[in-house]
Amino acid sequence: MSEEKKHWKTLEKEAKEKELDSQEKDSQIEKIQVNNEEVVETEKEPSIPLSQVGDLVAQEVAKALANLPIQQPEKVVEVVKEVHIPIAVKDQNFDEIPGLEDFEIKDRMYVLCNNYKPISRGIRNRSKPNSTLTYLNPVTKQTHSLRYSVNQTSFFEDKQKGDVRVSPIEFKDGMLRTTKNNIPLQKFLAIHPDNKANGGSIFEEYDPAKEATEEIEKEDKLFEAQTLVRSLSFTKQDAIARIMCSDYKEEWVSSELKRSLYSAVAKSPEKFLKLANQPSLEAKGIAKTALYRGIISYSNYKWYNEQKEVLVEVSRNEDELDAIAGYLLSGKGISFYEFLKNAI
Repeated sequence: MSEEKKHWKTLEKEAKEKELDSQEKDSQIEKIQVNNEEVVETEKEPSIPLSQVGDLVAQEVAKALANLPIQQPEKVVEVVKEVHIPIAVKDQNFDEIPGLEDFEIKDRMYVLCNNYKPISRGIRNRSKPNSTLTYLNPVTKQTHSLRYSVNQTSFFEDKQKGDVRVSPIEFKDGMLRTTKNNIPLQKFLAIHPDNKANGGSIFEEYDPAKEATEEIEKEDKLFEAQTLVRSLSFTKQDAIARIMCSDYKEEWVSSELKRSLYSAVAKSPEKFLKLANQPSLEAKGIAKTALYRGIISYSNYKWYNEQKEVLVEVSRNEDELDAIAGYLLSGKGISFYEFLKNAI
């Protein structure tokens, strides 16, 4: 009885051992002793040559992509970003003043007129009851009281709001220098009624190029006038000298006449050129000589002959020499003109 039972158990044990051996063989589990430690290697997968790995990966990726659902491309939503562009200084024309739309940004210097150079001289910066400071818009025909303030965007008093800090405008030694960063002051001075450019007589913007051009033009006119003095006849020289030379004398000889004439030309070459090119120059000279010698006279806007007869009346806005020269060159006075030329 006990041997049979033992034998059965032995068979059962052997069967289990065979089953384990079979499982160990099937799973190909090996125990390897490395550095006295037991390492268990998992089931080995079939090996693939390295040269075939790339192709297999590409095939698998292609299969995966083929099985993916087709997706419609998303619409790109255009995002409009608001960009803030600050107003350029030259475009700051809040009062919409004509002529200041394209104001040139540069350093500027202003000088008092007539070469006036006091240590300190302030100019008007606001309109007051006894000294109005206004601007007339040529387009809208509106008149605005002016007030210069550094904390206001408008020069017009009726447009200024809140606390207004009136800023002084001072000339030092006859000059006021402004940088290109002080455009508001430059624009205020540009529309200021006392600016020579606006018909004023207090100050003007200094322009070196303009001053150089004017100086050259003046020198050119002086050279032209001095050259013309030499080419004029003695009669015309005498006629101009009688008009321009306050120290003129009848007994002057030619050299004395020219010397005085050159001095007068140096002071006012423009006046000389204007007289020299007048067709009535000789007639004016004859009239001046006749007046000096008492052949004709002038009083109360009237020209008289020796008999105190009225030759011509002069209007209030007319030059008396222009009036008598016009009469002498007219058909009515031409015979009297010939008489004067013979008389003197």
